[in-house]
Amino acid sequence: MVNNEKREIISFPFSRLLKLEIPQLADELIVIFEKHDPVLMKFKEMNDLFLAVKPKIDGMTVQHGGHQITPKLKRLRAKLNLEVRTIKLKLDLVIKNDPTGENSDVLLLKTEITRFLKKFLESKNKEIMHRRLIQFNNEVNVNSQLQTAMDTHNFMMNLDDMNSTLNQISENLRERLTSIAQRPKGITPELTRKVTKAMQNVIQEINLQQLKNPTLNYSVLINDVNGQLGYYKYLMNIRKAMNERKALGLPPIEIDGSMVTPSMLRASADGNFAPGAEKMIGNGLNVDINQSLNQKKTVASSGKLSQLPSVNNEAD
Repeated sequence: MVNNEKREIISFPFSRLLKLEIPQLADELIVIFEKHDPVLMKFKEMNDLFLAVKPKIDGMTVQHGGHQITPKLKRLRAKLNLEVRTIKLKLDLVIKNDPTGENSDVLLLKTEITRFLKKFLESKNKEIMHRRLIQFNNEVNVNSQLQTAMDTHNFMMNLDDMNSTLNQISENLRERLTSIAQRPKGITPELTRKVTKAMQNVIQEINLQQLKNPTLNYSVLINDVNGQLGYYKYLMNIRKAMNERKALGLPPIEIDGSMVTPSMLRASADGNFAPGAEKMIGNGLNVDINQSLNQKKTVASSGKLSQLPSVNNEAD
């Protein structure tokens, strides 16, 4: 005999999920929905729309850190700074070796090298630093007198070294920018909205189809979904309680020498804690909170907390 007992998927505060909990829950719901045959249970169309956002779910990744090219750029920039200082120091030596101070080549070198390189390290950003060097190199290429003076006093090798390093920096910058542009965007508000909406739509469709198809048994499917949503609700409760402890200056939850972990507080399909978890929460979490409340008199309360603080049960 078909058991057509009507059950509803519990309301769930999706907005309270952490960033990485959203794709994790979405993947777990995909498995549950597929297990219960969306075609037979009449929610295939909405489930297909949910599956269509799987690439977006996979794109909800941990935020990227520093790029692997950055340390190389740091080394090259230090090398470039040294090469610029070498040219400036060499100019000082050339000026000192000019007995009259009127040598036309030396005066030209002093004018142009000072013009482009004197404030090199004082530039407001690295782009301005690079532009100064590019313009200096362009000036040498178009000014034959400057090129002759640079060659006469052995600056050309220094200029070549500087240009080689500058070109390497430019190439690595372009490579890094291209690589960063190709990265997944990570978890954005728009991505979160789309994935969350897709989950909500399937849940609403299951509730609707249960009403439209009274001969089908939705209880097992709904139990599985409720069990998964219930687990995440209790994770939210744990976070809330942890935050209360932190605000009160209490240490992390520890019962009989063991830390209380989310897996120890996992909710079953009917919304209950795992065996022994309620006792651990009642004895180890809320008692400490209430004692601190009484001691510090920071919160006015007529009684002690008797259960883990609950999150808002209204769905978003």
